[in-house]
Amino acid sequence: MTSHYHVLKKAMHLCVAHADEAPTVEGIATALSISSAHLRRLFHEGIGVSPHQFMLMLRHELAAEELREGASVLEAALAVGASSTSRLYDLFVNLEGMTPGRYRSGGKGLTIDWDCIESPLGLLVIAATDRGISNLSFLDNGSDAAESRLQSLWPEARLRRDTKAIEVYGKEVLSRMRGEPPRKVLPLMVSGTRFQLQIWKALICLPEGHVCSYQTLARCIGRPQAARAVGNAVGANPIALLIPCHRVVKASGVSGNYRWGAERKKILIALEEARLQAPSVDSNQEDIIRAIR
Repeated sequence: MTSHYHVLKKAMHLCVAHADEAPTVEGIATALSISSAHLRRLFHEGIGVSPHQFMLMLRHELAAEELREGASVLEAALAVGASSTSRLYDLFVNLEGMTPGRYRSGGKGLTIDWDCIESPLGLLVIAATDRGISNLSFLDNGSDAAESRLQSLWPEARLRRDTKAIEVYGKEVLSRMRGEPPRKVLPLMVSGTRFQLQIWKALICLPEGHVCSYQTLARCIGRPQAARAVGNAVGANPIALLIPCHRVVKASGVSGNYRWGAERKKILIALEEARLQAPSVDSNQEDIIRAIR
């Protein structure tokens, strides 16, 4: 599976790098020295869309329309949840803030389990307390860097690499990366200011396949002049994917920076748009998918 993810990651990088050239599935497969059928299988099983759908979304320049749609979706979601925001995000993620005292103490008395898992977009490090996931990050420097990064975040905490404890979280994260419906609520226990938590909860309300601008996000939380502060809070997000900060773009429609790499952000947005616009799978398509597997 690790080797499959490695090839899939290379394929997506090629698609992004040559999006303006409209590469074909066959061309990408040839560049990777694999068959077209194998490439299609990797995309379907790894990220839930075909390579054609993925490349199509990369080439679509519909930023203005998506921004308008994203704004209305987020505003509606927040309006519905005004009386009880948890009713919205608890369906998928239950986000709680760590106590200020625990944060200031550097995690003294806290045990944090962690491990690394392979994903289609690279190595992920997942760290969790007994209350839920506290950190989910892409790791480009290898697993050896994971523990030192976590220790710098929580210098007084006890770190324990525990594959079994993290496995249940890893399976759910990979499932959601493939576009599969959530199978369980994922608890998150993060450290952040009240303002940051407000932003992160708002992001969880933004559905897959939709984007919004920093200005829209600021307006939706009742702070229309705080776009810069919103941007800082988005950038400080400690939980990749589950708190979908990749869905926030510049007002111009440009995807902009991302804590875990601008290219990853483009890929994530393209994947989600492709899944949103992909037609439902009919019986003939199911036969084709079974055939290429």
